[in-house]
Amino acid sequence: MRTLELNPAVRFIIFGDSRPKVAAWPSNCEFHRQTAADLLKRLRSRLGTAPRTLNGMGSTSKISDFKPMLGALYPDMLAGCGFWGYMQEDQMLGNLLHFLDGRMLASFDTISPLPEPMRNAGPFMVFRNSRYVNELYRLSADLQPVVSAPDYQVFDEWWGPLADTMPSIIGREAAAGRLRAYTANGMDAKWWLSDDYTYEGGGGGSTAPVKHMAPVGAAEETRQQDADEWCAARGGRAWVVACPSFRCCVMGGCVLREAAGQSIALSLA
Repeated sequence: MRTLELNPAVRFIIFGDSRPKVAAWPSNCEFHRQTAADLLKRLRSRLGTAPRTLNGMGSTSKISDFKPMLGALYPDMLAGCGFWGYMQEDQMLGNLLHFLDGRMLASFDTISPLPEPMRNAGPFMVFRNSRYVNELYRLSADLQPVVSAPDYQVFDEWWGPLADTMPSIIGREAAAGRLRAYTANGMDAKWWLSDDYTYEGGGGGSTAPVKHMAPVGAAEETRQQDADEWCAARGGRAWVVACPSFRCCVMGGCVLREAAGQSIALSLA
């Protein structure tokens, strides 16, 4: 919660059964009580259908399938926001507006901090708050099983069994010139250096990459070495922060500043 508080220009909306217990609630954070039954009711109202139940917990949670749909599911909470996004709760944030600067927000409609083919990242993603972008999920040929199956279909990620995931939609719309999609390119200091896994193959959305868990000891050593080398080449410094089930790189030397004319809301999934 402290890392959310240190991003005062970003409004955080936290959904859950119970309000998190913190010593001092940050002024830029809102809590909205939302049970599984409440979510199912909203799904039926907005999408016309919903699973009977929401199965799974953590990385297999069915709720993750609906992350790309949050703009369409909660338009009432995003009024006045130029952008919205989501993040997982097991992350420690650096300066978001160092990453989401004015130039990036003006240039792109969807923003993933990971490289191709990860055009839609499950742990963190930002979208322009427009009807077209908020309804991209409707272009999926696999939408029906996504919204009706009680188990996680990995719609928000690139590695699952579906042929037409959110990364596939974004890639297709970007290739057709209808969408400006950002993925990390490794040269602009705006990507996470690594995660808990390595990937082989895949791409294009039709074939899922093979996912391997990196050995913890070797992964930590390699991750820190890669971070140091990558940042040294750009005159910076990096700290690798280990979180319970996801690892991210937090860059130092950032200055908090507001993006002119833009408002951003992030929900914690």
